[in-house]
Amino acid sequence: MDRFGWLSLMADPTLVLATVVAAGLPVLLLPATVGPLLSAAVVVVALWLNHRMEGSVRHLPIQVGVEAMVGQIALVVEPLGPVGTVRCGGELWRATEVHGRSMERGRRARVLGAHGLVLRVERIG
Repeated sequence: MDRFGWLSLMADPTLVLATVVAAGLPVLLLPATVGPLLSAAVVVVALWLNHRMEGSVRHLPIQVGVEAMVGQIALVVEPLGPVGTVRCGGELWRATEVHGRSMERGRRARVLGAHGLVLRVERIG
């Protein structure tokens, strides 16, 4: 699991239901003196873990748009000569090679930036 894979787990309704069941089972199955205490402990631990996990991502910079693609690897779909099409991040983008060289289909390129909605790429290798 990657660094932030737990986010998808926390959003999963199955996990939320499992936490509710885990907190409720001690009340049903254990004596009246122990069950509620154990249920409260489960809820407190779940809230504490959620708080710790949320804090780890709260201060990360937001990366969206073309700026977030700088440094990514793109695959040439239509030859660049000088302008063509690349696939980056699962999307098709117009692109141009920064040194003016042509690139044939199937080559890999690194995204260096963008000018408007046209990516500026550099040949890899």
